Order: sequence, then C-alpha cells, then structure tokens
Amino acid sequence: ILSHIGQVAYRLALPDTSKIYPIFHCSILKPHVGPLPLKAGTLPLSTHNNGPLLIPLVILDHRENTLIDPPRIDVLVQWQGLSPEEATWETWADIKQTFNLEDKVLLHGERNDTNDIDGPLNLVKSGPTKENNPNARPKRKIIKPAD
Repeated sequence: ILSHIGQVAYRLALPDTSKIYPIFHCSILKPHVGPLPLKAGTLPLSTHNNGPLLIPLVILDHRENTLIDPPRIDVLVQWQGLSPEEATWETWADIKQTFNLEDKVLLHGERNDTNDIDGPLNLVKSGPTKENNPNARPKRKIIKPAD
C-alpha cells in the first residue's frame, strides 16, 4: 500500500507491466494473514482482452459441433505453459485465423470415432411391442376427414 486516499480507497504498488488502475476501494481489499511471500508472482508480459496471451502448444483433439447452425469444428488446445488438464475447446476458424499452426497440426478430412464393426450393423428396435409386452397400448387409428 503506497497511500490512503480519502476514507475508503488505497493506492497500491503494482508492477510496471500492470495495465490496471492502481487505486482500489477498501471493500475489495483484504488484510494479508501469515508470513509475507518470498517472491511475488510476475504478470505475463503479453496480454489480450484483459487476460494473458496464450500460445497453442498442441491440438489434442477435434470435434464437429452440430448443436449450432451452421455446424463448426472445435479443437481441444493445450496452451504453452499450461498442463493438458487445462486444455480448452476453441473454434477451429478462430485458432487458424489467430495463430500460425503449420508446424503443430494437420486437421483435414473426417474421422470415425466409433469401434470397428465387421459386417453390417443390425439395428434392433427396442421398446414395448405386442410380442414382449401384452399390456402395450395399441397404435392409434388416424381417420382422415371426408372430402
């Protein structure tokens, strides 16, 4: 804390690379409890939209998002300096436009993510039928109006 401003605000000592205003209302500040840290963490030097500028390390997976119209391809991106557990799904168009990925990924064509099945796939209709459920409701009759 550099100085007390008025009755409810404080001016804080922030790193030179910080891009936030150094004066804070007392309601968002808390007193520090315990020993002081030996070394303060550093902020990333490059930022974009009020966050650190992340660089993709590798594309781990991709999927086609059909929940939206038109469908789009999403990719699972592991970011440089972060673990694979912190990977995020991003739109392929945004990643391709923002980053030069020619040495990191080759994403063309489609893939089949189901198990290999030998021979034709026989679909069995499930649900109540007269054969396996004698109490099943009969199919309703549709009567068209007379012309």
